[in-house]
Amino acid sequence: IKGYADEYRRIGNDKPIVKRSSENKENLYILQVDDLKDQLSINMNLKVGVDGYQPNGYMNFPQPEQGKYIMKSYFHHLESEKRVPIEKDGVEIGFKWVKKHSGVENHFFDINVYTLAAKIIFIDILKKIGGSKYSKLSWSDYCDIMPKKD
Repeated sequence: IKGYADEYRRIGNDKPIVKRSSENKENLYILQVDDLKDQLSINMNLKVGVDGYQPNGYMNFPQPEQGKYIMKSYFHHLESEKRVPIEKDGVEIGFKWVKKHSGVENHFFDINVYTLAAKIIFIDILKKIGGSKYSKLSWSDYCDIMPKKD
C-alpha cells in the first residue's frame, strides 16, 4: 500500500478511497489517506447504544488488566493529528489532516487507517479472483456469507 494525499482533499471529490495502482504494479494499492483518516475519526467517535448495540465501525479497545495493555502512549498516537479545514472566501472547500505538532508520533493512528483500507483491498482482491460471482461484493455481503461461530 502507498498513502497519497493531495495538498488538501476537496469536499465533494469522488475519487475512490482505495484504488489499484495504474503504475503496472498489480499488487500496489493507493490510499486516499485524508478520507481514510476522516472515516477513522468518525469511527473513534461512535458510541455504544443504550441497548449495547455497537454501530458499524465502532472501535473496541482493550482495557488494562494484570499488567497487559498498559501502553500509555497508544491513545496519544490516536489523537496525534487534527483535521484542518481549507477555506476560500470564508467557505470550506476542502480539508487536510496534519500532525498536531512535529514531535508527536502517529504510528497507531496510521495502523488503524491501514486497517480500514485492508477490508476494501480484501474485497477488491476477491472480486478480481472470483469473477462474476463476486463482482458486486461489499464488505457487508462478505460478512453475511461467512460462517458464524456459536
